[in-house]
Amino acid sequence: MMKRTVISTLVVAFILISPLTIAQPESARVNVKTLGDLVQVSVESPIEVGAYQIVIFQGNGTVNRQAALTGFMNPSYQLDYEGEYRWFQLMTNGQTGSITLIFGGCITIDRVNLLDKTGNIIISTSGPLPITICEGV
Repeated sequence: MMKRTVISTLVVAFILISPLTIAQPESARVNVKTLGDLVQVSVESPIEVGAYQIVIFQGNGTVNRQAALTGFMNPSYQLDYEGEYRWFQLMTNGQTGSITLIFGGCITIDRVNLLDKTGNIIISTSGPLPITICEGV
């Protein structure tokens, strides 16, 4: 019991006297463009992206699962369940990437999640997400 208490005290003391460094998250730009029945979500990151996901809700619209992908988004895995569509890659690299989809009606681009090579969050800045877009508008 005494040995465990001494070790615990040493660990706590080490944590308290060690300098803490808190990484400031990097910021990436997310742009959404539409042209008729096409939507393109593009991302520019100041550092290498190690993993990503984009989440789109079908709403009252339709989403074509076939996507044109570039940069760190190519290749990607795609999952869909009850109107929620996700494209993701757990091991990727690059600083730019885009996904272009055919859609109909209205859909919601809910979020873009990015991690750097060491698993730290890269904040997605530009563009108000979530955003609902409608075909032809």
